[in-house]
Amino acid sequence: ALFTNPGDLEDDYAEAIQTHGADLANDSLGSNVELIGYVCSIQGDYGVMSQLVDAVVHGALGVPFRCVWANGNERIGGRCDVEGHGDYYSTSPPATAKNALTVGALNSNDDTLTSFTSFGPTDDGRLAPTLCAPGCQSNGDGGLTSTSANSDTAYSVLCGTSMSAPVVTGIAALILQDCRAQFGGPDPRNATLKALLAHTAAERGNVGPDYQFGYGSVRAKDALDLMRLHRPLEDALAEQGARVRYTLTVAPGD
Repeated sequence: ALFTNPGDLEDDYAEAIQTHGADLANDSLGSNVELIGYVCSIQGDYGVMSQLVDAVVHGALGVPFRCVWANGNERIGGRCDVEGHGDYYSTSPPATAKNALTVGALNSNDDTLTSFTSFGPTDDGRLAPTLCAPGCQSNGDGGLTSTSANSDTAYSVLCGTSMSAPVVTGIAALILQDCRAQFGGPDPRNATLKALLAHTAAERGNVGPDYQFGYGSVRAKDALDLMRLHRPLEDALAEQGARVRYTLTVAPGD
């Protein structure tokens, strides 16, 4: 259904933005290639759904929008492993979008990788995921405990990038709220949220960005502190080929 009805997702976004005034979306869904049995070559593709997400983030529905996507749980099996690359290239659409903020899953107790979280890169070589957040737990009750979708009062314990994406969405909402309180003006765009969270993520795995952890493990306080210390500057070019120049003064030792 996810691949055959992109209009349904576009309608949902349009209703959220235009009717309900939503500023930010958590998208805890994906193609589940391994689980459902889709053709493995879908993994890593930049398809119609990914293009739709990018257009929505860019402002196709009237205003720039902010989207956080679960990066997928495609390492649950080995059917789609790429020869010579193992679990890499296992991010599936729509998490292969360019403009969205995609989230992998770590264990909340020790910041280690979960066994299921999808790895990048995309087929065209881009980084995936953007970063990681708690999406399971390797001890204790074995997952993230949160309110249940099936009850107004019950709690449930679950694992998945569908759990880690809401963690980052909540942090992004706090950044928007605090930016309004500190500076007023328009909300930061999705690219700015991505930059704030990437710059302040805790290093995990290989030094620098990698295809397992992205930029690392999310750090809410550090992202908020960076936003307060250095108000994000957003600008646009008036036309193709135009230039904007900024001068930055860096003191000795900084």
